[in-house]
Amino acid sequence: MGNNQATVTVDVSSAPADLNVSKIALEGPVLPGSDIEYTIKVANNGPATSTGTFVTDDLPHSVSLISANPTQGSCSGYPKVVCELRPLAPGDSAEVSIKVSIAMSTCGQLVNTVVASSTAPDNILANNAATAVTHIPSIGAWSMAALAALLSALTLWKITTRRGAPS
Repeated sequence: MGNNQATVTVDVSSAPADLNVSKIALEGPVLPGSDIEYTIKVANNGPATSTGTFVTDDLPHSVSLISANPTQGSCSGYPKVVCELRPLAPGDSAEVSIKVSIAMSTCGQLVNTVVASSTAPDNILANNAATAVTHIPSIGAWSMAALAALLSALTLWKITTRRGAPS
């Protein structure tokens, strides 16, 4: 019989991190002139620690930044908000809350995309960007829709009373 042994050397220093980012707009009525808050979550699916981790949110021109608050690290800039996060170990995540004010002239689709990046290698780039699309009706369309909803919710009653002799 021969030798049934083998040796394998694995270099784990070059193992990639896999960042995964998601972005949602908090629900509620969104009108021109109102505020909207986005929640961005970046997670490291591993197997390596993500170092030099950044979240970049290039805000649409029709919004003004109110605040950008990460659960860790710091954010700066406008209209491109860049958040530098501390290293994320495999399985760890961080969130960034970005609140903006929508210009009064805005209507239609408000498209907002965020990208996560790292100085660590990342072999799966397809999950490094996320987009939130919010529909903003024109003031006229919103007013007509609100009026239609109000009118459809009304119930009309006709009550007739008669005074007659008791039986």
